[in-house]
Amino acid sequence: DFSFNLFFDNPEKSSRWNIFGMAGNSVEIYNPLYPAEDRDPNILWHSKYEYFASRMATIGAIYTKTHNSSTLSKFAIAATSSYIDRFNDTLDLVGNPYRYREDYHSDNRLYATYVFSKRFGPLFRVKTGVIGNLINYDFFQMLLPRRTSVDAWATRFWGTEMQGKGITQTAQAYAQGIYNATEKLTISGGFHFLSLMENMTASVDPRLSAKYQINRNHRISLALGKYSQHLPLQAYQYAQGDSLPNGTVEYSYPNRDLKMLYSNHAILSYTYSTDKMLKVQAELYYQDLHNVPISPEVGDLYYFLNTNSEFPVFNVVSEGRGRNYGIDLAVEKYTAKSFFFLITGSLFSAEYKPLDGNWYHNRYSSRFVSAITAGKEIDFDKGRVLQFGARLLLNGGYRYTSVDAAASAEAGYFVGQKDGYNMSNMPAYWRIDTRIAYRWSSKKYAMHVSLDIQNVTNHKNPNGVWYNGNINEIAYHYHPGNALIPMVNFAVDF
Repeated sequence: DFSFNLFFDNPEKSSRWNIFGMAGNSVEIYNPLYPAEDRDPNILWHSKYEYFASRMATIGAIYTKTHNSSTLSKFAIAATSSYIDRFNDTLDLVGNPYRYREDYHSDNRLYATYVFSKRFGPLFRVKTGVIGNLINYDFFQMLLPRRTSVDAWATRFWGTEMQGKGITQTAQAYAQGIYNATEKLTISGGFHFLSLMENMTASVDPRLSAKYQINRNHRISLALGKYSQHLPLQAYQYAQGDSLPNGTVEYSYPNRDLKMLYSNHAILSYTYSTDKMLKVQAELYYQDLHNVPISPEVGDLYYFLNTNSEFPVFNVVSEGRGRNYGIDLAVEKYTAKSFFFLITGSLFSAEYKPLDGNWYHNRYSSRFVSAITAGKEIDFDKGRVLQFGARLLLNGGYRYTSVDAAASAEAGYFVGQKDGYNMSNMPAYWRIDTRIAYRWSSKKYAMHVSLDIQNVTNHKNPNGVWYNGNINEIAYHYHPGNALIPMVNFAVDF
């Protein structure tokens, strides 16, 4: 990857140009087990070849104008391009490949935004802006059946293709006012507008928050708001073919008019800051999701937000509900005496409701996520600093449907337990990352070199779950690609 950020100040006109850009290319390849005679036909990754490549580039410019001590405006324009290419093969006993998945996605955009900010005295300030996107997209996805799955709805994607291309636009506008009601109380409110020209849908989202500084060390805040987003463009592209009497096929797009997904948020937070560079923060939150695509059939548990990178190739409706709630905790020690640490954790539940009216855990309701990060700096004077640190990640496992062993043995394929949908969890995910870096600087430039090692202990975390019909058991998918990963970075600032 490569990035740059250039600044050109013009003090006489109280303005500044900022020109930036970045580009990157990534390729991941997962090979079958070698030699071939060591492959176990009951273990999926032993005979699987995966290729995943992505690349992106962005270039743009920002013009900032300070009109006076209370007024500022900013204009930005950028061009972005991204491309994803993926295919999966599985090998038979003599090594012949079978292509069961193929994807590509091209996305090119022109982006422009304008922001205006003004302060009206010491108590009130306003920020408003507009954002426009011109989007050119082209994608294709093909999925074919391969093995039985513990996710019963996933079989609906097998043997299907989806493709689409076109040009569309999004438009956004927002405004926010911030009022210092007292020395301790600050209130902010505003709205955000979003529209998608692909299907002429739009949403207006009001938002309001208040922050109260109890004293020097304690602060509480409350935030309420609505947050909308349009679905990925692939979700609108399912084409349904109908044969006409003259032998031609007429296509319709039943998902073209899906509504924007939106969520009502409520967040209550408390912050305690000490005079010794320590901060403790706790947040209670609730998210109420609406317009999530689900199956129009009662009893079908398909839910769009349960999928990973698949899109509906059947008729869906914007009638799904969801709810996420939990508590986030964070303890942070700012860098003092060349040492810092950050401890974060979250206990939560994520559920959804299809047309049968019952609430179910979604796939990503892993119960908890947590991380511990710590670092130390050693200063050698003359602008030379050695840094080293580590991070521990510990997260709950994704959910899957519990197996009914007796019914599965009789049927010869996966059958889930009654009332067992998404009631089992994969093993917890954990890994340790380390970092060592060296920085030296002078009056004109600074240089930085670092070595980051992800999963330094080479711990094998499962990255999938499947049903092994040969032994009538649930099996976890451990891929060797989830092993130790070293990364070297070199940067120059001048």
